[in-house]
Amino acid sequence: MEILLLSSAASAGLLLLAFKLGMRRVLGHEILLDILITGFLLASLAGTMTGVTIALTAGLITSVSLLGLRKLIGSERLEIATNKMGKTKLSWVSHPGLINV
Repeated sequence: MEILLLSSAASAGLLLLAFKLGMRRVLGHEILLDILITGFLLASLAGTMTGVTIALTAGLITSVSLLGLRKLIGSERLEIATNKMGKTKLSWVSHPGLINV
């Protein structure tokens, strides 16, 4: 029971920090964020079997949360577009979810 509580707290704390950057833009790069959070938790809690279990459970909670939020509210991805004259331009492209925010 303690493992689930500590995992939820670790996941919630890191997700709140990530969402300060902009929720829809963070969700556009969900896989990268998921790998970074799980890797950070594994590196910081390594040393005991309980720490590794908490890190992996928090990574699972984070992964499911990010996937659900991306499907629900949508995301924005930074994409490179090239026009006819060969100029490249960075722009945020919106991908709507079930609830259009």
